[in-house]
Amino acid sequence: MKNQKSYKRLIIVILEWGILFAGLLGLVINFSTSLTFKDGLNLFSYYTIQSNILVVLLISLRIYYRFNKKNITKFISLITVAMTSWLLVTGLGFILLLSAIYHPEGIKMISNISLHYVTPTLMLIYYFFTENKVKTKKSLLLLFISYPLVYCIISLIRGVITGFYPYWFLNPTMNYPEGVGSLLNVLLIFIGVAIIFTGIGYLLLWLHKKINGENID
Repeated sequence: MKNQKSYKRLIIVILEWGILFAGLLGLVINFSTSLTFKDGLNLFSYYTIQSNILVVLLISLRIYYRFNKKNITKFISLITVAMTSWLLVTGLGFILLLSAIYHPEGIKMISNISLHYVTPTLMLIYYFFTENKVKTKKSLLLLFISYPLVYCIISLIRGVITGFYPYWFLNPTMNYPEGVGSLLNVLLIFIGVAIIFTGIGYLLLWLHKKINGENID
């Protein structure tokens, strides 16, 4: 049992540093290859960049807690499951909505792989190895959909004002592949996003309990 716990801790440490390295690598490449200062600022408009910044901060916090031998709080557990669901949609969203039209080359390809494939995959594995103090409640619905929906709403408002839409599926002013053609289509995407994020969040909670032999609420 002691050896099993030691192996588990080792795996957690490896995953933490792997996520941190992959996230930082992708972010540094993106920002360092921006042609202008404005391009660099615009990167903050992308969900991929935002979600990977958030996961880097979360993992850094968890590493800090572990080094200082502090117990992970319920709040950090809550953010961990939410962050896992948010980052999974970063990867799934890219595969389903963007991979067919976005084909980076060179160093940008490394960044693309790091941010869209490596960090979501490692975060998913990491989540199942970490302690989960979160109980399955209907109120979690708001947490799972809050960030992505707020992101979509702000991006849409900004696009109406400035004409800049970070992703084609948020652009109601143009037809595919530049946009979705109407506000109604954007609304339908909003609804789809809410359903997907909620489903992934609850599925993660259920699987964590199932895999770790915990009682399922």
